[in-house]
Amino acid sequence: MAETPLTFNNFLGSADPRALIGATRPWLTKFRQAAHDQLETLGLPTPSQEAWKYSNLPRALRALAAAAEGDAPLTVSPEAVSPEALPPRLRTDSRRLVFVNGVFNAELSDQPDEAEGLTLRPLSALLTQDGEPDDDLAENLGTVAEGEDQALYALNSERFQDGLLLEIGAQTSLSQTIEVLHLNGRSSEDRTAAHPRLLVLLADQAQAELIEQHWGLDDGQYLVNQVAEIRLGQAAKLTHLRLQQDGFGALHLANQHVELGRNASYRSFNLVTGAAFSRQEIRLRLIGEGAEVDLNGIYMLRGKQHADIHTTIDHRVPHTTAREVFRGVLDDEALAAFQGKIAVGRQAQKTDGRMLNKTLLLSDRAQIKTKPELEIFADDVQCAHGATTGEIDEDALFYLRSRGIGEERARALMVQAFLAETIEESLAEDLATQVKSYLDLWMQAQDTPLAAE
Repeated sequence: MAETPLTFNNFLGSADPRALIGATRPWLTKFRQAAHDQLETLGLPTPSQEAWKYSNLPRALRALAAAAEGDAPLTVSPEAVSPEALPPRLRTDSRRLVFVNGVFNAELSDQPDEAEGLTLRPLSALLTQDGEPDDDLAENLGTVAEGEDQALYALNSERFQDGLLLEIGAQTSLSQTIEVLHLNGRSSEDRTAAHPRLLVLLADQAQAELIEQHWGLDDGQYLVNQVAEIRLGQAAKLTHLRLQQDGFGALHLANQHVELGRNASYRSFNLVTGAAFSRQEIRLRLIGEGAEVDLNGIYMLRGKQHADIHTTIDHRVPHTTAREVFRGVLDDEALAAFQGKIAVGRQAQKTDGRMLNKTLLLSDRAQIKTKPELEIFADDVQCAHGATTGEIDEDALFYLRSRGIGEERARALMVQAFLAETIEESLAEDLATQVKSYLDLWMQAQDTPLAAE
């Protein structure tokens, strides 16, 4: 007799539609029901699926559920956090909105805004207050993502309780950086499961800078499953910095969908240093001629951390450009997977797409699984991909030590030099300095045991 396939409900408990945000909105009830049906069809991703061959999500969920007390399902549990617990702003003059375990915290946040050309509101404010208009949500939520094959997207759509809408009108340029800080952790009694949602809509010729930071309050076991949908209109420009620094006992899952119109520009930088198990899936669709993408990032893992980065850049029209570079440093028994794909449709002549993945192994027990792909149906394109894996150059290390530099400092300098190129090419000088400071902290903590080990 065949075994019953595992589902998310086995680990997270079933969702109660009546307890979810916006339960009185008919359009949202329909949206959630469609997501529920999608989950029923897709089931739980397993390593038997090509996209998940390097990551065992059921095992990670099983470990998370085992850490919970008894058989109680994980629940969203916002907890009191003092302002002193917040990490410093990455831009001192930014407007920062804070979410604790996926729920907006007004006391820790700057005032949301709704002015001419700008809507910056928590989803909870739009979906729970009588008389609040939610037309933009109803018209746009779920329309950027092409997530028919993504169970994690459906899980978030079924269960999200809060999130953020950032909408910028035509020809509006935000002078103030928007910082979205997600503080994640657990109380002494509860484990948490957060499903935050992000919807970013930039109209024609709009410009903005967005910083997302996912910060672990502790190293306990909790789940984050985020979905971000980003639509850029004609000639719109978005710079997007995403920092995943969750606690070392966390399970961090993220789906990011970006759609670029004609002459739109999307510059992205991703940092991955946190969580026991993480997976970030990024899908970009270039649907307007002249669209440009810079998709870059670094990952730094140690102990028994596991991180999976899965990217798809889909060129659908002629004259589009994409550059993608991810570099990583792995120590101890850490394992990383990088799966990157450049897809060029039949109509996408004159495409220029390039992708590179480089990984530095600091331990003979660390592993990198890298799988760059090109799928090209057009015949007049310039596309390339590459991947390299190596260890620290012992000759270079000897040279530095012969100049009076200690071994630990010499190794740190070589790691910094390996990652610096991607950081400096991707970020403005002040943000590059901030990211390098996180790199320094990571190197200094190499001898500190991880809670997840």
